[in-house]
Amino acid sequence: MSTGRVRVYSRVTETPVSENVNLREEHATIERRAVDRPATEADLREGSVEIGETAEEAIVGKTARVVEEVIVGKESSQRTETVNATVRGTEVEVERDTGTPETGSSDPRREKPV
Repeated sequence: MSTGRVRVYSRVTETPVSENVNLREEHATIERRAVDRPATEADLREGSVEIGETAEEAIVGKTARVVEEVIVGKESSQRTETVNATVRGTEVEVERDTGTPETGSSDPRREKPV
């Protein structure tokens, strides 16, 4: 006899998340100043100077992680129950030629309580 059932559903959900990330940037600055001094040999030399500019970019990496397990099982137990019922039997009377009645129960296949 079935007394019930358990059903477990699994479905994927999506939850938007937001995270603030600090990123660093470096930019070259150019400043011109008026000066009045005698020129040196270094001031008259040709050449170039390079300054690199950098900027960090946020790179998002996602990894699927299991954070919980659901275990579904069954437990069984036994119980004893007293059943009250009435059994029926048939009493049969047999009379022999001697004239003495005999009594007894019917066939040994009597009804048994269920």
